[in-house]
Amino acid sequence: MEVHLIGPYPPPYGGVSVHLFRLQKRLLRAGHKCTVWTQGHSPRGGVVVTHSLRQLYHELRKTDRQALLHFHNHHIVAGLLAKTHRRVVFTMHNERVNTDLFGGRFPRQWAFRLASRRYFRNVPHIIAVSDWVRDEAVKFGFPPAALHVVCSYLRPEEEEAAHPDNTATIAPFREKFRYLATASAWALQFYKSEDMYGIDLCVEMLGLLKDERPELGLVLVIPQAKGTPYLKTLQDRAETLGVTDRILWLLEPGAYHPLQRRCDLFLRPTNTDGFGVTLAEAMEFGVPAIASDAVHRLEGCMLFRNRDATDLARKVNAALDNLPTLSEQAERMKEPDHFDEVLAVYESLM
Repeated sequence: MEVHLIGPYPPPYGGVSVHLFRLQKRLLRAGHKCTVWTQGHSPRGGVVVTHSLRQLYHELRKTDRQALLHFHNHHIVAGLLAKTHRRVVFTMHNERVNTDLFGGRFPRQWAFRLASRRYFRNVPHIIAVSDWVRDEAVKFGFPPAALHVVCSYLRPEEEEAAHPDNTATIAPFREKFRYLATASAWALQFYKSEDMYGIDLCVEMLGLLKDERPELGLVLVIPQAKGTPYLKTLQDRAETLGVTDRILWLLEPGAYHPLQRRCDLFLRPTNTDGFGVTLAEAMEFGVPAIASDAVHRLEGCMLFRNRDATDLARKVNAALDNLPTLSEQAERMKEPDHFDEVLAVYESLM
């Protein structure tokens, strides 16, 4: 098959960009042709950088009509190409389609979203990464027959590595604390006027456990946060709580899971989510995970009440008391690799 993947590509390393990186590798190893189209930048072969939606649309129109176009963003381009009877499939990585494509703060944004959702409905095949996401796709207007539920988790590739500066920095920090908790975000973002990735909750949690758990450190990996005003707000809050020296901020781009494996507890305090690749990676390597109950989570993950720092602190405290048991449980509950299911969707479309 000839497959074109359209979406973000590392760096930066986020759930969707990592998925595309791994999916391309697996397709190439399986003997298929695969090109990634991204608006980021990459020195890698097999990756085409485009600078506008118009350019992306016109360049993809030139590709072989028998090729499969697999979109992971750009609803309007996916819909426009589907309207020309191209083989288009779109993966919805989160449940926000009805938030992202309705309304708008400004007339131009409102008009663009209106056009996007009108054309997006032309896409004949949708991969939803969870039942939760599938339900949102049905609400959007897609018929159930157009939907395939396939988890986005693909096991890490051997060549994925953390940034050397991050690796060098975490080593001495690891020696200072008996336990390390960690959380990540590809960037500091907001959803419904709240910290989407819950980094603020992690800081508050550490403040609440400051006296009870002096042996606990926190590793926050946020590669796109360097120099942002909100990062300074978070760091100022840590100083106010008296936990500045107990937080390691890692801001260089690179794979997250090599750093995650050096910690004892993974936190996923997001107020919205799709599948949560980092959650599956934690369990892949036997790192117990605590996540918000904002969406359905993997079995074996400890839950806390969404946007409740006190409940998060309570669950972290309980997890530290039971780490060996929780680590064994995490390893038993590993998420399987889903490449074959993606490939089966492709083959059904071809």
